Amino acid sequence: APAAAMAQALAFMRWRARVHANDVEFVLAPARGLGEGATFAPGGKVFDQGLLGSHVLWVLDFDCCRKLSMDEEGVA
Repeated sequence: APAAAMAQALAFMRWRARVHANDVEFVLAPARGLGEGATFAPGGKVFDQGLLGSHVLWVLDFDCCRKLSMDEEGVA
């Protein structure tokens, strides 16, 4: 499930946001408790995968991302 979420995030960045996701990092982290005031982004998901327990996927490090031209040179 986390691998599918990573693929969806990369596809979104490339085809919808038109950003070359060069050097973005995906980080698995323990899910925070859903206590008072805790929120998740729309579409956010908590994964529950055996040994890892409940965890979430963060996307970090966008400093090397650049605008992607949607011509043959940009998407090749």
